[in-house]
Amino acid sequence: IAMHALLESALQEFCELAKERRKSKLAVEDLAKGGADGFKERRYLEKVHAVEVDGRLWDAISPLVFVRNRIAHSSGRVHGVRSAREFALLTQTPGLSVQGTVVADLRFVNGSLRVEKEFVESFEKAIYALLKALESKLSEWDGLRAVRSGRRQD
Repeated sequence: IAMHALLESALQEFCELAKERRKSKLAVEDLAKGGADGFKERRYLEKVHAVEVDGRLWDAISPLVFVRNRIAHSSGRVHGVRSAREFALLTQTPGLSVQGTVVADLRFVNGSLRVEKEFVESFEKAIYALLKALESKLSEWDGLRAVRSGRRQD
């Protein structure tokens, strides 16, 4: 949960920075809800400020979002038939497993999530890669502003 909170906080800062640099009147809080991945910050950066990074960087953090939601909203319990995507996430993500019953043919699970060090370390790297890519995109704005104002020094 702490990693997810850190990520959300950093994304909020990027949104605020984008809002200030672009002198936008629209803030991330003005968006109704998040996108399919649960991050309204992504929608804000992409739709309002055209800040897009490789979608695979966002995809890489989706298991973290799933795990955070399971821990926060159901104490880490997973029960029932899962979508193919969720079942694959639960059974194939390194460092993540279900302690309990897993019936592959039915995509049924009943148990508790087990999060290991490997999972945490991989998401540290995924979060870092995403934030570095966003930082790079926002840094490009500084270079563009300097060119437009005739201050660029190459």
